[in-house]
Amino acid sequence: SKATYKLLRGKVLLVPRTESLHLFEMLRPELVKASPMPLSSDAWSRFGLHNHQEHNVEVQQVSSTLPIKLIAQFVDRCLKDIPTSQEQLIDRIHSMGLNCRHLGRLRSAVYARLPLLKRDSKIEIDRLNFTGQFLLTQMVSRVFKSLIRRQLRDIKTSEYSKVVHC
Repeated sequence: SKATYKLLRGKVLLVPRTESLHLFEMLRPELVKASPMPLSSDAWSRFGLHNHQEHNVEVQQVSSTLPIKLIAQFVDRCLKDIPTSQEQLIDRIHSMGLNCRHLGRLRSAVYARLPLLKRDSKIEIDRLNFTGQFLLTQMVSRVFKSLIRRQLRDIKTSEYSKVVHC
């Protein structure tokens, strides 16, 4: 069974990955179209019991290998043409078939490419640094959005109406 690393309150945690995530870690349609094989939409669910081992393996292969290739392609594309807004950044990520859960991987790939560039390619270095900063901004804003939403859910309705009417 695979495990993933998650950042929680400044600490890196190892979280085991289970099949129960099939409704949460879905593949983007662009990634499914790029798949070399047809994929079952019922993989990892109780609906897909017929040939489930075969279907689960196919989906696992696509979800673990294609994003790695697409992340490298994302970095290549940013070397030529940087996103100029947060919306354009997310549109580019999605159009390549990647989910925003890969933002950390994208940023790591961007900064891993920097030492491989020649010192005289200042424009490419600046483009990657700018993209890395954009990715970090997106990651931080998504964390704050989640925290704010959680706090708003925890506020009682009466307290919420007092806050809104202030």
